[in-house]
Amino acid sequence: MSDQSRTLSGLPSRQLADPKKLIRRNRPASEPSVDAANAAPAESVAELPAVPAAPQEPVQEKTPAARTSAAVKAKEGRINTYIDPAVRSRAVAAFQHTGHLEGETGWNEFVELALLELAQRREQEHNEGQPFPQAGALKAGRPLKA
Repeated sequence: MSDQSRTLSGLPSRQLADPKKLIRRNRPASEPSVDAANAAPAESVAELPAVPAAPQEPVQEKTPAARTSAAVKAKEGRINTYIDPAVRSRAVAAFQHTGHLEGETGWNEFVELALLELAQRREQEHNEGQPFPQAGALKAGRPLKA
């Protein structure tokens, strides 16, 4: 059997566009833009029933300073702390082995419940079971040795 009788058939080869024409500013003005091609005719838009726009709340821009401020972190409920690796491993193991039994849906819930139980115990022992008044932000940095 000779290879001369065989021909390739199938899809035609692709026409590659000039990469410079892919940039909008390099396209000639006569070519329709993608937005204009996908836009609906004006008469079909006029026939659609009017839908009231949902009220939009103002969008607050986050600046780098605002993202890292203590007030924003406290508002979001995020904390960043050091935990001894042995204690962390023990807590993770306890969560992984018992979380499904206690109904906890995630690590965040486990940590939140642990903090809440400790706070309630201290309130019971030192403040007649009443919550302590808000004390403000925690001091950042390493504690000074006494």
